[in-house]
Amino acid sequence: MIGLKYSEDGSLEVRVASENSRKVLGYGPEQLFALSSFLDVLKPEVRDEMVARVDHILETVDAIKEETRLDVFRMILTFPYEPDLRLWCALHLAPNSDGVVVCEFEEYSDAFYLRDASVAGVLPVKPISTATSDITPEEYEKSTTSGSKPLPVLEVARKRGNQEFSSLDIFNAMTQAQKQISDCTSVETVMDTVVGLISELTGFHRVMLYRFDSQKNGSVEAELVNPQASTDIFRGKSTNRE
Repeated sequence: MIGLKYSEDGSLEVRVASENSRKVLGYGPEQLFALSSFLDVLKPEVRDEMVARVDHILETVDAIKEETRLDVFRMILTFPYEPDLRLWCALHLAPNSDGVVVCEFEEYSDAFYLRDASVAGVLPVKPISTATSDITPEEYEKSTTSGSKPLPVLEVARKRGNQEFSSLDIFNAMTQAQKQISDCTSVETVMDTVVGLISELTGFHRVMLYRFDSQKNGSVEAELVNPQASTDIFRGKSTNRE
């Protein structure tokens, strides 16, 4: 963990450093304190991103207090005679920080890979249609339109092109999802948001949420279906236990 603060000349100085910084970062506290700017040990291509993220968290202090997730991103440290070091960095402001931005680091690793949300390669040639009951255009639109907002961490990960998705990315996705759910104002919006989030995370053609009564009879209370995969709508239908 280190703490960064802008100096009077605009340099991003290291003001706090944990004892294990040499083990994690490759630079000990005394080396970090001696830097004119922490940016000096970063790869040139990530310096601008670091400045942008620090500026954002300082400029939006009040909004950050309402946010439940950390700003987690990849960082690359450089050394004169050793290979570059890739780390995860989580930015946040400590209470009464007086302009000090806290950076917590963890070894970078990628253990998961994203599914293609569109899964166009496995879509049927023609949407499957087996249901016989009529549905209104409003019902069809509700079951084919996501009730959730896109998760920024997934959009960024997909833009990388290599489909890498780490455990910290998953943590970030979960906290972003939690924020959406906590903003819901009714049980119905919670259910619609949940099926939307699960659909985005899994890439499944259909996601349904069942509510069961005391006799274990189920009713589809929320649903999201890819209209390219199927035109069957099951929202509002019941499955009775025999």
